[in-house]
Amino acid sequence: MAQGCGGDLADIYEDFKLQTGFRHTHEREVTAMSMQDPQFLQMAPRVYNIWCDKQKEIFVIAMEMLENVTHFDTVHDISQWTIDDIKVALCAIAQFHSMYLGKTEDLVQQHPCFQPMGQQHMVMLEPLWRAFLEHNVTEFPEIWTSERDASLNT
Repeated sequence: MAQGCGGDLADIYEDFKLQTGFRHTHEREVTAMSMQDPQFLQMAPRVYNIWCDKQKEIFVIAMEMLENVTHFDTVHDISQWTIDDIKVALCAIAQFHSMYLGKTEDLVQQHPCFQPMGQQHMVMLEPLWRAFLEHNVTEFPEIWTSERDASLNT
């Protein structure tokens, strides 16, 4: 997505793309969709079958067909996304991440493909986070107000 935004964000992302945690996402997706946590199952599409062959680089998740999805394939066209849509998406992402808040060691022990970023790593990525912030302040001023931007730049 950062590359799709263009400009400074895309340029800075290029310098950090191997450190952002998106490498091996295909393996983590298969692992995540295999999880049986009831809270996760409540929000995830129903999974019928999973096929993972790392040697052949085959990663397949057969899941329910989602119909009437309003924002499918809109990564390159954000015109359909309203502020309310973004808030709903952020709340769902936060709900998913809250399931493992304070349980990082257990998660990594059960699923070694999940490797959280520590404080040092996050600090190393600061130029990228700042580029995201600058992009969001420009593109989404209703959410990223100048007051919010100032509070993050202190």
